[in-house]
This record gives sequence, structure tokens and C-alpha cells, in this order.
Amino acid sequence: MTSRPSDFKNDLKDMLHQYLGHLSSAENKRNFFTEELEVRFTPYRKPYFSKTDYDNVIARLMASGFYCKNPAGINMLRMQTELVGDHAKSRNGGAMVMSNIRTELCGSDIIQDYCKLKDNLVKLAEMPENFNKIKLR
Repeated sequence: MTSRPSDFKNDLKDMLHQYLGHLSSAENKRNFFTEELEVRFTPYRKPYFSKTDYDNVIARLMASGFYCKNPAGINMLRMQTELVGDHAKSRNGGAMVMSNIRTELCGSDIIQDYCKLKDNLVKLAEMPENFNKIKLR
């Protein structure tokens, strides 16, 4: 059963209201390091997003008043590890759980190196030129 597409403007307004309320709370003013809003959604009646779908989402965001500081964008690869084993068993009955650590590779050159090293993040981190291009959050 496929659900109908949501009312974009109202849903976006509700999400932003929640996000801004969260940012303005006294506790988060002390502890919030990165002001980042991440919205995840799935394509309607298809298993994947096409380039046209992506362009349409960006166009709707721009029409809703958003703007982009860097229209050319940035190349970034974000990775998060899934855990299994004793740690996962104790928390979630043996199922896979997501790590609370996210790794970000910033720049097309380091992303290419990561792929060439067959996903070996340790070797990548040992290269001095990559020191400022790898972030752990």
C-alpha cells in the first residue's frame, strides 16, 4: 500500500517549527554544536530518486523561501556504522543498531582515495594531507 504524497508546505512548516523550538530551548543553546536540519523521505511510487526528482525537490525548497549559500554544492561522504554482537544484543535483542559516531569525508579527492583504498578509513586517516578533511561527529 502506497501512501499519498504529503502537503509539502504544511509538513515543512511543522518540521521547521519543531526544529526551531528545539534550537531555542535553554538546554540546546548550551549543547548544540551543529545547527543542521536533516529531513529524510522516500520517493512516491518508485524505489529510487531520479535526477529530475532531486531537481524538483530543490526547486520546491527554493520556491518555499530557502536559498543556497553555495549553489555549486560541496562533495561530502557521510558514513555511519552499524553494530552487531554483544553490544547490539544488550540494547536491541541482537538486531543491528546504528553507531552514534558519524564520519564525514569532505572533498572529492579524499572520497576518491577512500574508494581506491577499498573503504579503509584507517589508511586514509594515516595520510597527513587528509587530517583536516575527515570529521568525526
